[in-house]
Amino acid sequence: MAPVYSARRAPSRPEGRGLWNGPVWRTVGTADLVYHERSGAHRPAVQARVLYDDRFLHLLFRVQQDRGVKAVAQNYQEMVCRDSCVEFFVKPHPDRGYFNFEVNAGGCLLLHYTLGEGDPDSGINVPEELLQGMPIHHSLPRHIDPELDGPCDWTIEYAVPLSLFEHYTGPLGPLAGQTWRCNFFKCADRTSRPHWALWSPISDRFSFHQTACFGKLVFAP
Repeated sequence: MAPVYSARRAPSRPEGRGLWNGPVWRTVGTADLVYHERSGAHRPAVQARVLYDDRFLHLLFRVQQDRGVKAVAQNYQEMVCRDSCVEFFVKPHPDRGYFNFEVNAGGCLLLHYTLGEGDPDSGINVPEELLQGMPIHHSLPRHIDPELDGPCDWTIEYAVPLSLFEHYTGPLGPLAGQTWRCNFFKCADRTSRPHWALWSPISDRFSFHQTACFGKLVFAP
């Protein structure tokens, strides 16, 4: 059975400083990620939280006791999955495509919109102007190379403009009561300690791009 995450309406706009226990985030429900069998012995704790308001979808990731942390990619749309990276895949509408937000530990973003069922090669680059200057908080330095041996904790926080989704899906309407499909991931493909964590289990085919395996993102009133 697909897991369910209930996203609450934000009582006020989050600070955007990665404050896991800050006044806005501390009581928000948590999505706990687990590790794929291909991962090695290094398995840092990874959690995600989501809030929403009339203009934004707010995301906060926390990684604890990570080692071998690396952030080499520096430019929008570079292959951040090769670094220490957290990812949010989301499908707002059942008859439209999905978005994959991939952010390395230094705050560098890759963002694609993909039609179809889990074919990453058909994804298109989302133009940076649709992000409306979306800030990404990263608790670690922008560039990390050589790796941090650690252990260290780090956070990523950002707020996605709902207008970005609407550019591809059409009007969303009020989010309260809607159910989207999504998944949360962490990867570190080309680090000294490669590992892959996920929230909703995937099939035997080792790919995060499986929309049929996404869990449910329910927007609470």
